[in-house]
Amino acid sequence: MAALARAKMFGVSGIGENGKYFAMVHKGKLVVKLPGTRVAELVASGRGEFFDPGHGRTMKEWAAFAPSTKGEWLGIVREARRFVASVPAKPKKAMGKKRPTQKALS
Repeated sequence: MAALARAKMFGVSGIGENGKYFAMVHKGKLVVKLPGTRVAELVASGRGEFFDPGHGRTMKEWAAFAPSTKGEWLGIVREARRFVASVPAKPKKAMGKKRPTQKALS
């Protein structure tokens, strides 16, 4: 497995590898990236909840876990790491020349 890296996600420090982030602690809750079906399963079982980063819209591939579930956190983080490792990297966008602005044309 690749080395883990820290970066900001949703305004807090998170961890990931190969530029794909999968776990963080947000407002005292563990938040991880998992397949949408798995998140829905965890929510339905009462073990997790849909993650809302604060704009009133939940994210379908991110689940949040209360501090009362800390005994499960290591296994959940490992599951999230395996998930993001299995997802192909998004192709990088080609950097094209910027179009001149109207002001620059004057």
